[in-house]
Amino acid sequence: PAGYGKTTTMVSRIAYLYCTGKIPNPRKVLGLTFSVNAAFKIKSDVSSKLPDLIGDKDNPIGVSDKVTVTNYHGFCKQILKKYGYLESPFLKKDLNLFRAIGKYELMKDSKIIQRSVEANDFLIKMENKIQESTLPSQEEISRYLGIVYKLLLPYDLVTHTAIILGALRLLWKYDSVRKFYGKYYSLIVVDEFQDTNCIAWELLKVIICNNTQLLFL
Repeated sequence: PAGYGKTTTMVSRIAYLYCTGKIPNPRKVLGLTFSVNAAFKIKSDVSSKLPDLIGDKDNPIGVSDKVTVTNYHGFCKQILKKYGYLESPFLKKDLNLFRAIGKYELMKDSKIIQRSVEANDFLIKMENKIQESTLPSQEEISRYLGIVYKLLLPYDLVTHTAIILGALRLLWKYDSVRKFYGKYYSLIVVDEFQDTNCIAWELLKVIICNNTQLLFL
């Protein structure tokens, strides 16, 4: 709940690990939230509180700004920005330029996917399945992404779910990508962990390795 000092706990933990040398570089810290607003607030708190805890002697310029704090979709967009071209040429384009849609838009307009009501219905079925906390099979995920990549991306449309599933499949499919993220982040902080849905949890499991330190808030 708000006001229980979760952000203070997180900042204190980062400061301790950094000052004791267990995090050699603040860039090795990843903070994940569900909303853009939550990410912004936590980033602001880190920027204002972390320098005081670390102290001037151990505080290189901009250390707090090097900590990555983003929501799940923002993190997945970063992955797709770097490696999305491996899956679709349309992912060479910045995903922030696409219109992101959800189940409501798919239900409201059954023709949002041109010439394929069946494809539209499948996307809605998948959205419902994830909402019910059931992780789709890899075959279902491949079909879902195939529809999005072929029938939505060319029209500058993408679903919110496809952003996470697209990054997840890249991590599943390419060992080098998975190993890079698994080794890169020494500490992963998850805000409002109790609200983590099944695909976000699967994403977390893929980027966690044996040496990853975790802090669930």
